[in-house]
Amino acid sequence: MIAVDTNILVRFFVRDDERQYQQAAKLLCSSEDSGESIYVSTIVLVELVWVLKGGYKVLKSDICKTLSVLLTNQLFVFANAKMVRDTLNKYQSGNCDFADYLIALEGIKEQARTTFTFDKRCGGDSLFSLLS
Repeated sequence: MIAVDTNILVRFFVRDDERQYQQAAKLLCSSEDSGESIYVSTIVLVELVWVLKGGYKVLKSDICKTLSVLLTNQLFVFANAKMVRDTLNKYQSGNCDFADYLIALEGIKEQARTTFTFDKRCGGDSLFSLLS
């Protein structure tokens, strides 16, 4: 197994630097050809969403498609794939950021009864309690 940093996935999905895209594609293809899995950490996923949304202004629906591609491809391994899928499902239909949902779901996993936030966008979601 190998692990990849966020910038490898960004270059592969965005293809804004052809040389780096080719290098990233070659790495991913060689891993697939050799049967070597690729570990994608939760932090990499959070960064990926942040970079695509903030830096490249990618639509939320397209970000969700990108994450779905990663989650459904057997090549990629995640520390907690179920939590990542649950986070993606909440993110697709909710008002909070991907990172916010991940924080809340990690809290639930650790027996937290709620996640407190100042973020008004998350205040209406049952996973969060708004401090105001």
